[in-house]
Amino acid sequence: MRFLNKLKIEDVPVSLDEYNKWTEEVIALTRLPLNDSMRFAVSTVVLESKELLSKKDAAIRLLKGANNQLASFVFQDIKSRRMAEDAKKAEEEKKASDAETTASQVVS
Repeated sequence: MRFLNKLKIEDVPVSLDEYNKWTEEVIALTRLPLNDSMRFAVSTVVLESKELLSKKDAAIRLLKGANNQLASFVFQDIKSRRMAEDAKKAEEEKKASDAETTASQVVS
């Protein structure tokens, strides 16, 4: 019963036309583009939910998914740059070590 207080039954789409309109309204609540990728994401949110969702709840979950993707991108970008820096530093250290070895062999 608590759920019925939160969501009006008439707000739940029951036809394809209603679902498409509902999906567009969910996306409109966010700053995300209205395209097939976002429609797919909304449908994923709906399918993964164990209960009916209000437009607001669906929009919040959609935004959380977008936020997670951005955070993942930043995480991977930082990780990639650090790995590249570490590889460059290791290469420079190897070159310096090789140069020292060559110099000591010449002196011997």
